[in-house]
Amino acid sequence: GVGKTTISLNLGLALARAGNRTLIMELDAQGSLGLSLGLADRARPGIAEILTGAETLDAVLTRTRDPQLQVLCVGRVDPTTVSGFEDALARGAAIPGILARLEPDFDIVVVDCPAGLGKVITRALESATHVISPLQAEPLALRSVGQILALIDRIRAEKNPRLQLLGIVLSMFD
Repeated sequence: GVGKTTISLNLGLALARAGNRTLIMELDAQGSLGLSLGLADRARPGIAEILTGAETLDAVLTRTRDPQLQVLCVGRVDPTTVSGFEDALARGAAIPGILARLEPDFDIVVVDCPAGLGKVITRALESATHVISPLQAEPLALRSVGQILALIDRIRAEKNPRLQLLGIVLSMFD
């Protein structure tokens, strides 16, 4: 809706083309990253299978045409079980554990998060170093600026003092 996946994909590609070993990790159960890359919709295993133990991390990393860019798609998440998937991701060790295993192989991991400011976003920010937040250029969306800033401040104070806001990207600007 607001352009999170598009921004993640373009940022990841730009970072890879600048010479960084880059991974785009998709935490959004809608699975738009794979679709944007022309991968079969939900046919490819990913994070969902890592969480269940059905696949290993190495087995689900997907190379792209750019040798510096790989993706870790969400995997096969049934629309009727999204809340269970999100609960598994929100458990304390899931996201940090995956990121820790990726750290030796990548210079940068761009995380494509789901919409809203729920548990998955909170857990991702607790493990992140930087945040870029898209904002739809319309009056009702402005209220979310204070919400994301408050969440970042709370996470900085309680869990992750290294978290930095790089900026807010206006999307759908006419």
